[in-house]
Amino acid sequence: MKIGKLHMVLIFAFICLACVLALLALSRYTRAQQIPNSALALAVKMQAHTFTFDKPAHTLPYRFFVPKDISEKTKKPLILVLQTAYGRGDNNLSQLDASVRKLVAMAESHMELSSFILAPQCPKHLEWIDSPAIKPPFTNIHFEDFTIGWREQALRALLKELLDSYPIDEQRIYIVGGSMGATGAWSMLYRFPDLFAAGLIMNGRSDPSIASVINTPLWVFHGAKDSIAPVSNSVEMSQALNQAGNKAVKLTILEDAGHNISKAAVNKHSLDWLFRQVASVAN
Repeated sequence: MKIGKLHMVLIFAFICLACVLALLALSRYTRAQQIPNSALALAVKMQAHTFTFDKPAHTLPYRFFVPKDISEKTKKPLILVLQTAYGRGDNNLSQLDASVRKLVAMAESHMELSSFILAPQCPKHLEWIDSPAIKPPFTNIHFEDFTIGWREQALRALLKELLDSYPIDEQRIYIVGGSMGATGAWSMLYRFPDLFAAGLIMNGRSDPSIASVINTPLWVFHGAKDSIAPVSNSVEMSQALNQAGNKAVKLTILEDAGHNISKAAVNKHSLDWLFRQVASVAN
């Protein structure tokens, strides 16, 4: 009889422990899904869409900011923003980071910076490029070691669809990326060298061996104290671009900064420079 009661107590204790563990797991999941109020406020200003890319079939969530003063007679620039690894997922919210917030704020408050802003969301556990999984520090790589991934192909197809649907200036398509997004930006510049008029690139990894392909005006930023992607990544790439003949490359090393530099890099000064860049031939 005592053995039977002990058995029941053990079963009850096991059930209680399982419930506690389940609640803890649910709590962690809920916290992981919490979205900052700044992102939620920004989401209201941007259209929510999902792009389906069928070669093969994949979906890419994205937010799209449309300026209020658009017309068929006056085409506007478009800025493609590739987010960091922290914004990955499928909620179409987490990618709305500081870079996107500043770009939208500038587009709303400065007439000369009015533009379309495209913020896609990279799927969880993937990167913008099909690079092998590695751990920090993230040093420069060789883009030719792997083929173009479906995310990059989907981004190109999405841009084409938007160009066909909105009054976008094809000679003023810009790319902005930080960290994982910066690596994606370097790859897009390499894979589609005539697509972008200019770009702002922050704390990424790149491939100096493909510098001769990229003639796009670029402003490269990197934190000197970056322990995730060493500053030598951007130094080597900028030097390679200059040696290859691209003299429209600016390198700014932020001496006291680490890996998160979007607030320092994306500002009125850098955007004024960006918007002055115009591709010589429509894409």
